[in-house]
Amino acid sequence: HNKDSIIQLAAVKFDKDFNRLDSYCCYVKPMEDFEIAPGALEKHGLTKEFILDNGMPSNGVMEVFNAFCKDCDMLSYNGNHFDVPMLYNNLLRYGLSFEFENRTFYDSIVIERKKYSMKLSETYKRYTGEELENAHDAFFDTQELIEVFKHQIKDNPELVEDKNFNLPSLEDFLKFNEDGELIFTFGKYRNKKTNDICMSDPGYIKWIFENDF
Repeated sequence: HNKDSIIQLAAVKFDKDFNRLDSYCCYVKPMEDFEIAPGALEKHGLTKEFILDNGMPSNGVMEVFNAFCKDCDMLSYNGNHFDVPMLYNNLLRYGLSFEFENRTFYDSIVIERKKYSMKLSETYKRYTGEELENAHDAFFDTQELIEVFKHQIKDNPELVEDKNFNLPSLEDFLKFNEDGELIFTFGKYRNKKTNDICMSDPGYIKWIFENDF
């Protein structure tokens, strides 16, 4: 999140009745030299040449987009973990602030996880239609997990071929500095002590605790 640059930015503004009010979409050309990682290129298909030819300078885009989002709540899919911190850091590069405290962040993947529980017993029942017996016994849980995985790869055989799982690291968010003090590693408070931010900007801490970190 701290080092990556946005190369396409899109949003749709809608009201509480889901009436579409406005939209924004733009290819973004980073101000600094950049390369597109092979894994990213495979996903979005946007080459460096395309971005250089079609992208708008990122400093101008970020200012326009920040104004577009002013006073709006935000909806994303896994954005509380990925998109919002990346957007925040890209805005920060150009001296633009981003208001957390007075807006609500809705994340559809969090809602989906709440709807379909990730508990092993309920996942097992969802795939097999049977109740999980001896739940929380480590040995029985292990056997039932194998049964869940068997159903998962039967329905989605491509999953076993994807070995590049993107596992989040604690250092994506927090780490201890040389003095043993806990500090942030992302956002406007990068390298700032968490204790200090709890006192000076409790709204930022509240946003972190209310979202899916």
